[in-house]
Amino acid sequence: MPNRRAAGRARWSGTRTRPVARGNLVHQNGGEGIITYGSKATKTTGSALFEQNIAFDNWSVNMYFDNQPGNISRQNFLFRHPPNPSTYVYVSNSYPWNELDKFTTCLMLADEQNSSDSTGNYANLRGSQVYDNIIAGCRIGIRDYSEGAQSIPNHGLKDTLIANNTIIMPAWTFQNSNTYGIYLQDNGSQNTNSFIQNNIVYGFQTDPLFHSEVNGTLLPGVNIDYNNYFSATAKPFSAGYNNVVTLNFTQWKAAMVGADTHSIFADPQLVDVTQFRGGTTNVYDYNKARLQPTSPAINAGTPQPYAPAVNFSNTPRNTWNIGAF
Repeated sequence: MPNRRAAGRARWSGTRTRPVARGNLVHQNGGEGIITYGSKATKTTGSALFEQNIAFDNWSVNMYFDNQPGNISRQNFLFRHPPNPSTYVYVSNSYPWNELDKFTTCLMLADEQNSSDSTGNYANLRGSQVYDNIIAGCRIGIRDYSEGAQSIPNHGLKDTLIANNTIIMPAWTFQNSNTYGIYLQDNGSQNTNSFIQNNIVYGFQTDPLFHSEVNGTLLPGVNIDYNNYFSATAKPFSAGYNNVVTLNFTQWKAAMVGADTHSIFADPQLVDVTQFRGGTTNVYDYNKARLQPTSPAINAGTPQPYAPAVNFSNTPRNTWNIGAF
């Protein structure tokens, strides 16, 4: 059983038993929604399985895998409503109150040094599988992250699969914070054998659909392809760290040498994308993220050997579409 803190939060740490979170509704916590972290470095079994959960409006991260191998996130619905300052205990234009919106990520894969195991291994994250999830309205949809002097040079996306997710970006702005669909940091040569494929990333604003801190070279160790991007803005991609450039789809592919060769930039024709713009506190209808019959994402994906041949709604896949359905 998980340890529980705050209202509805599910948390596991330092355990050899397999954490399983299935069918939970977790929302409006002051920190993470569903999190597991800090397993032993020798652990080869018992990694976390988070599936068929709804997690929304958790202030920090809706779903978080930190410093732990072999975690799986599948068939989850993770989202955020527009920020409502009238619900804040204190509102100010001074730090840190003016940056409260920046901690709003739907799903994060990380190595934080303060959650390392007792053997001093600072980057246990590996073998993560993130697929068949619907993600909507968060400042960052999926984020790669590390923290700490030892963790940062050892962290990377290692044997990681991010596939068949539908990411719908927010139609509103966050105070003093940038917004991204997918965010990859510069892990040097630490990324190995990882795949970001078959994902839909749909943007309303000028915010980047995909940001890579690496610019002007092949992103080592990560195969990015067969994705469906869409935004009304002319340059909805960005790259770099100190010197960030915005790019159109052609420029993005040129900058990320070898990436997105088979990906498409077109409206994926979701049933009703406006469903995910609402300012209410109601749970969104995830069925509105289904593909219309004329969607270019149908049969445009590539088979995923490590993901089951069922989609978000547990329906068998007759074809490999892009996205969660």
